[in-house]
Amino acid sequence: MKLPPPLLRPFVLEGKVACRIMLDLTVYLKGPTQAELDFLIDLYRRTSPPGSIQRIGLAEFPYWLLASAPELTLSGRIAAARGIPDPYLQPVYRRIREGRAFELRYWDHVSIDDPRGSWSFSCHRIHLRNSGLHSALRVLFPLDTDVEVLVGIARDIIDNVEFISGHGGLTFAYDPWQRIAAFDHIYAQAKRYWGLDIENMNLTVPVSNTGIKTVSWLTLFGKGLSAVDPAWTELVRGCASLPLVNIERGRRGYLMRLGLEPDIEDMNRPKTMNDLYFQASRRLEPLFLREHPRFSGRLFFENADTMGWIRRFINPSDWR
Repeated sequence: MKLPPPLLRPFVLEGKVACRIMLDLTVYLKGPTQAELDFLIDLYRRTSPPGSIQRIGLAEFPYWLLASAPELTLSGRIAAARGIPDPYLQPVYRRIREGRAFELRYWDHVSIDDPRGSWSFSCHRIHLRNSGLHSALRVLFPLDTDVEVLVGIARDIIDNVEFISGHGGLTFAYDPWQRIAAFDHIYAQAKRYWGLDIENMNLTVPVSNTGIKTVSWLTLFGKGLSAVDPAWTELVRGCASLPLVNIERGRRGYLMRLGLEPDIEDMNRPKTMNDLYFQASRRLEPLFLREHPRFSGRLFFENADTMGWIRRFINPSDWR
């Protein structure tokens, strides 16, 4: 996968990287159950390289824990005394059983400044008064990761985890402490390169049960979409007639793949554009989100362009 120099260069602010291009897989979950979370953790451990879990993030602690010797809550200490593996997970399991919000993050402790790129895993659930529980999984990969790794993880998920939807491919990754400036940079880049995802999980997760956010190189469709459109399976299967579109069916949903690798969709070079993104999005239009809170940054706010980006492959003039 060859990217143009403007995308390979990170966005640097005051001597520190604020944004760079990475690979990601994001899935909006129905649960997860404890068994599903265990499956996702094991999947990440099996897929990521050795040393990818150096730090652990939990809702119970306001800082990263050392993976080699994580601090434990009371339930974790009890589990450790009984010889239960990974005792730090006990408060997460309890929150799942009680139908509460939770957070579990793994990180290889490689900074966004590091040109090697980093690995990370985030599975969390929020509880909103008006709409209940909303959950998501996100895995970030270095840009030089074999894209078949993303495909393998997506295949395992559509076969083993209840979910609503998901997407995978190229994404803008940013330093959350520099979010406002990073999103102004992302806005400018995204106007040219339509094939990259824009991530703002705090805004997307609360509306994730009302439709798909985007069609990406990989797009996942789960049974949770039946609440959006009862005919969702027919819409997905209808994309199989498009050239170079591969659709796989799992026990929990479908995986759609547009071509062999992610496409940047460079609007400055129309001859390199992949029309599949437009054709698939238009066929799947009934499944798309109808509303989404405004992305961060001054430019998204002033131009009210968030929905224009989400529906860019359906109504191109609203994003140009």
